[in-house]
Amino acid sequence: MYFSPKSENLYIIGNGFDLYLGLKTSYNDFFGAKLKNNNNEYSVIRENIHKHLENNAKKLFAGTEWSKIIRESKLLDLQNNSVFLLYLLLEKDNAIEHWNDVEKKIFPCAKKLEKLSELNDENFLKEFQYFTNEYIENFKENEEIIRKIILRKCIQQKKYHEDYNYLVELNKFEKEFGNYISQIDNNLFDIGTGKFKDKDIEQRAEKIFEEEKNKRNIVINFNYTTYLREMDYISEMTNVHGTFENPIFGIDNTEIGNDREFYYLTKTSRVLFNNTIKEDFKLPNKIEISKICFFGHSLARADYSYFQSIFDYYDIYDSEVRLEFKYYNYIKDKKELSDEEKEERKDEVKSNMHKSVIELMNDYGDTASNKSKGENLLHKLILENRIKIIEVE
Repeated sequence: MYFSPKSENLYIIGNGFDLYLGLKTSYNDFFGAKLKNNNNEYSVIRENIHKHLENNAKKLFAGTEWSKIIRESKLLDLQNNSVFLLYLLLEKDNAIEHWNDVEKKIFPCAKKLEKLSELNDENFLKEFQYFTNEYIENFKENEEIIRKIILRKCIQQKKYHEDYNYLVELNKFEKEFGNYISQIDNNLFDIGTGKFKDKDIEQRAEKIFEEEKNKRNIVINFNYTTYLREMDYISEMTNVHGTFENPIFGIDNTEIGNDREFYYLTKTSRVLFNNTIKEDFKLPNKIEISKICFFGHSLARADYSYFQSIFDYYDIYDSEVRLEFKYYNYIKDKKELSDEEKEERKDEVKSNMHKSVIELMNDYGDTASNKSKGENLLHKLILENRIKIIEVE
């Protein structure tokens, strides 16, 4: 099939792009820095909670040792921290690799905190009355109970000193993250020379766009870093969820279902409220666009609303626009894995990307008014050689 030459490209990049450059912008990087900067404050408090719960389990459930345990565990020291950050720090599984994994927790956390904030002491303790003695003796390993106790006490303290508001708590978390990212972003570029301080970073960044330097490359950046604006081969860029100065996290509209009271937490609502998209930003011309390229994006469901709107805008079923989904096989860089383990897992990243692309395209196909077109969309793109999954070295 013949395609006419086009002069504009749209790049959609996520946190994987920053990680590909070697930047420490993952959740685990932020989490590790947070613990280090606070002298393991959270870890110490967590250990204290475990110790007191282990030694005073039955008394706690009876309510007789409540104040003492809270006081001796130094829990009140956390009063000024974000409840959402505390919720994440106390999660049973802290091995969160992607920011979309954090965003998946916003809605369940909001619902859980709302319930906890409405319970008085008597009703809160009733939640634990059905546990057997055997369970109580072993409940020190139950992170859910520990999390409820800590979070509820923090909410009580916040209510005592200020008006408790979950969005304010989320904003505190975003600000802490933004401060962390700013330290990375501000140290990347040499303003005097207009070049990256690290040549390896510059070469890797250029590699993603190397074939397209003669075209207008327009970037929708889901990261909070801004360094790409300094690149000659980037014509225009917008940080759709804000920069490190005003980062926002949110959930997809489809997640809230009938819980419309939580709409204020959706990305659509928060982007509108915060005006994160640049006023002068424009998508590539419908006639001139050559391709839409994704790189370093997990294609999380929380961002489907954006992707589907873009696909609609360019009418990907009937147009000539090409779709590229690029990925980097980070498994080979994991130092904790042996060569044998790396070999066994070499296709893991590709398989995950393949699955994510299929889910995205099938989900988009389901939105088509013409069901037949929706069902054969992916097949049509493959036949016309307009969709590719590409590994980047």
